[in-house]
Amino acid sequence: MKRRVFLAGVLAASALPLMGHSPYRKWSQYRARYTVIATDRTDPGSFSLGERLAQRVAARRPELRATAARSQDARTLLSLLRTRQLELALLRAEDAFQAAEGTGPYAMLATPLRVLAALAPEYLHIVVGASSAVRAVGDLKGQRVGIVDGAGRARLKAQRIVAAYGLDPEADVAWQSVAPGQGLSALGAGLVAAYCLEASAPAAELSPEQRPAGVRLRLIQHGDALPALVARHGPVYFPAPLGAERYPDVEAGVEVLAEARLLVCREEYPPERARAVVEALAGWEELAPTGTPLPVPAHPALPAR
Repeated sequence: MKRRVFLAGVLAASALPLMGHSPYRKWSQYRARYTVIATDRTDPGSFSLGERLAQRVAARRPELRATAARSQDARTLLSLLRTRQLELALLRAEDAFQAAEGTGPYAMLATPLRVLAALAPEYLHIVVGASSAVRAVGDLKGQRVGIVDGAGRARLKAQRIVAAYGLDPEADVAWQSVAPGQGLSALGAGLVAAYCLEASAPAAELSPEQRPAGVRLRLIQHGDALPALVARHGPVYFPAPLGAERYPDVEAGVEVLAEARLLVCREEYPPERARAVVEALAGWEELAPTGTPLPVPAHPALPAR
């Protein structure tokens, strides 16, 4: 199916929705003038990150005229990259990996991608009450686990993790949908035995001011599920320590799984533009930690890691 670009709104605006049907020539002219960083609408934090990313590049390399755009989903982004209607996109590591490898849901959208930056990881938090008998992922068997559906991939990741510990994610765990921001209330009221959320670290939702009064929390270790997940899903996650320095009022000191977002381009993206983008991002606080694995080859402009 042919994928073309629809640009709604004023071309000078910083937020341009990328859809599926429209005048190719107008879009071609626009992207010749601007460095468009396209984001995934289904990833809740992607567009705001894309805006901050574009602002960083625009401030340090104004000649690139960087701006953020929003696409309906990762499939649309990958289709536009494949057909050379996009040059830069912000994708979850798993989406980028599957597209580069031509596997999973993107088997028909195989695209030679390169990474320019790893950004703003999302960490999966498995939270229980501090006095809970649940001490490890295996203890979730037969328990109700609260999760917010439709906001990121917390359920998918949590199900993969419990499977890595030998549980049946459908039969052994009762997943209970909770409204955004209500997971800790459900935990405190005893409606669920654990709560899973995908968030940056530290997660704002776990801060004392957002927590029900009297609720003390503990994080569950699950970073050691990494080898099983890599064997099944590829190198899209990495282990990250969440220590007391990040959560001083939560029993932490555990290693959890995280997934970075990747700023990707096609492999033939002009080296001089790639270098300009990479140099503009140098030292940016939202870069992923040094050593974060890249499941897609790095662009030659990216310094050796």
